[in-house]
Amino acid sequence: MDQTLWPLYQKIYNQLVNDIKSGKYLPGARLPSEKELSDQYGVSRITSKKALEKLEDAGLIERVAGKGSFVRNVELSDKKSSSSSLSTDSLIGVILADFADSFGTRLLYWIESRCRELGYSIVLRRSQDDKSLEEQSIQELLRLGVKGIIIMPVHGEFYSETILRLILDKFPLVFVDRQLEGLEASFVGTDCVAAAQRGVDYLFELGHRSISFISPKSTHTSTIEARLDGFVRSHAEHGIAIDRDILMTDLEMIVSLDYVKIKHEKDILRVQEFLSSHKEISAVVADEFNVALVVHEAARRIGLDVPGDLSILCFDYPYFSPGPILYTHIRQYEDRMGSIAAEMIVKKINENGPVEKILLPFDLVYGLSTASIT
Repeated sequence: MDQTLWPLYQKIYNQLVNDIKSGKYLPGARLPSEKELSDQYGVSRITSKKALEKLEDAGLIERVAGKGSFVRNVELSDKKSSSSSLSTDSLIGVILADFADSFGTRLLYWIESRCRELGYSIVLRRSQDDKSLEEQSIQELLRLGVKGIIIMPVHGEFYSETILRLILDKFPLVFVDRQLEGLEASFVGTDCVAAAQRGVDYLFELGHRSISFISPKSTHTSTIEARLDGFVRSHAEHGIAIDRDILMTDLEMIVSLDYVKIKHEKDILRVQEFLSSHKEISAVVADEFNVALVVHEAARRIGLDVPGDLSILCFDYPYFSPGPILYTHIRQYEDRMGSIAAEMIVKKINENGPVEKILLPFDLVYGLSTASIT
């Protein structure tokens, strides 16, 4: 067909295909937006949008709402017509306990995004913090022929025999967010000790002295134990004794997309009774965002105002939540955590890289849930 007769969107499409194949836009690079293309070629945004949609249909780019259009691995796009035909040589397994807006969704996004940039696709499984589901997920991924696994391990009194065997066999494995202490396996996560210590320091700066720590069951869970450690260290540095009676580390809840729907009435009632029995508590460190929701609801039911009567500081918060920030919280760098986990696993697959343990920084973000007391 005479190129002069091609519709305008096809001309834009052809030029972008040539730019991608020539290396002008490398895998992972962001293409010009619909508006930028319409300005560049003097066409309507409908026309530029159609060109980008055709690139997406061809498997050359991925369009991410609110972020733009990004080049996929061209070699994969040329050779593969669908994800079902991908070679197992390019598969990486990912096992997360679960994911939610407050923590996990962005982590998963950046794991997938960085893996894709490096020429790999991911297969996702959720363990829901259940050892049997974790075991089932690992076996399924191994049967699929994944070349490595990024895992947020389930904790308990005993370590998974399958995970131990994979480590001994030097199978590419990276722990993310949580680690299994004492094992020679790569890990990337937040410095939870320092993060918790900074959070409690801030509450002390506000004048609080009777500070509670509330979390799900903490049995051998590295992140919760690390946060408790930071909680203890802050008290020690301020010369303030910890009242063990106002620590609650056995809620039933787990991080789950269903949690807000379920509401875990049992947990709310327990915290309600706990706060009623310990009126001296002026602040609570909640181990996660959902715990903060439970504490806030329990406080509301017994007539406590947040932050007037009770301050709440938590770990994590919905990243794209509109309006004012409701809770003072520790923000983790999920983008860096996910990207580094992906780079670690690919390095292990390709180079049998060394064991690395990386602790990431954090931010203390001020919200409406904390206030000073006299």
